[in-house]
Amino acid sequence: MAQSDASRGRLGELDSLRGYAACAVVLDHFVFVFGPRTLSSGQRQISTLFKIVEISPLHLLIAGHEAVMLFFLLSGFVLSLPYWRQASPPYGRFLIKRVCRLYVPYLVALLLACSANYFLSGVTPTASDWFNHVWRSPPDKHSILQHVLMIGNYNFSRYNTAFWSLVYEARISLVFPLIVLLVSKLSWRASLWIALIFSVAAQCIALQVHDQSAIVTLHYAALFIIGASGAKYHSTLSHWMAQIGMKKQRAMLIAAFVVLSTAHLLTHIPGVLHKLTFVTDWPSIAAGTILLLSALEYPAFRQHLLLGVPRYLGRISYSLYLVHATVLFAMVHLLLGKIPAALLFLGYISITLAASSVFHFSVEAPAMALGRKFGQSPRKRQLRHDEKSATCEIPSS
Repeated sequence: MAQSDASRGRLGELDSLRGYAACAVVLDHFVFVFGPRTLSSGQRQISTLFKIVEISPLHLLIAGHEAVMLFFLLSGFVLSLPYWRQASPPYGRFLIKRVCRLYVPYLVALLLACSANYFLSGVTPTASDWFNHVWRSPPDKHSILQHVLMIGNYNFSRYNTAFWSLVYEARISLVFPLIVLLVSKLSWRASLWIALIFSVAAQCIALQVHDQSAIVTLHYAALFIIGASGAKYHSTLSHWMAQIGMKKQRAMLIAAFVVLSTAHLLTHIPGVLHKLTFVTDWPSIAAGTILLLSALEYPAFRQHLLLGVPRYLGRISYSLYLVHATVLFAMVHLLLGKIPAALLFLGYISITLAASSVFHFSVEAPAMALGRKFGQSPRKRQLRHDEKSATCEIPSS
């Protein structure tokens, strides 16, 4: 695809889709506070709330892990668009933009999480094991340095439960131009096979080794390959979607939602399947690919995604992802058991949306502007400088 339609102002739908995915993570983490916990007797207790949303269609609302799969697919799609325009950015400028887009807001979010953890740490007996695994103790210099450098196999969720996926996103971003080069040489079938081979190979190795950090990166790189391949063949896919008609498009979208609300049950099957965590991601990956395509091509879904609320959630989605866990853990440490869970939930959602909005406009947006400024080619930078100079010379009336 020499010129993707999606590259001409049709990315608002994908931003909204990312916003909804971020909301699923926000809700997922709240429910996990009330997830399985170990009692003093050594027995495991699971709350009714957790059981209901885990085994019912309501899981779609808290499909946090599935949402991360969608994040990676979207990143592969959007990041590859400049390459299919036949205007491949030099690696240095690509890297500057990614550092400003991902890493700068991440560092500020890390500072916020560590600061909150400094004042609030310890075990909350009535919360889940998942919750008590995070702010168990105050921050330490060695752990903070690991988070800053993103190197090695460390506890990615030590200060913020959302940070783990950013580590893989950042690592894959470093080699993303190589992924695009690979996809550019292959047909869509070959790209899909390569992605499957990456994932299966990662799964086989993960069953044998203890340090799985690098291996998991290989699995998630497969999603970037699929996303980049989807962008490459977007025109072909768009034509195919138009041919099958809206009834089949609607059926595909409904099927994708059904898969996203049920595929996680595979990991609960005892024996083999619960160990094959990479392989059991693939139904969700397929469903996420359908969501991405439907967001661009299915008119009814597109119209919904372009409404005001989804667009705003999309705009602040990265800030929402970065900030919500810090808000959640601080509120649970301070208020769990002191106020009703429903009131805790309402406060969590309200404060998270407000804090994310502030974070977006004060941190994320300036970081993006910085990336655009220093990630521009010298020629474009000079043109912008000349335009500003010319504007300043125009006398006011």
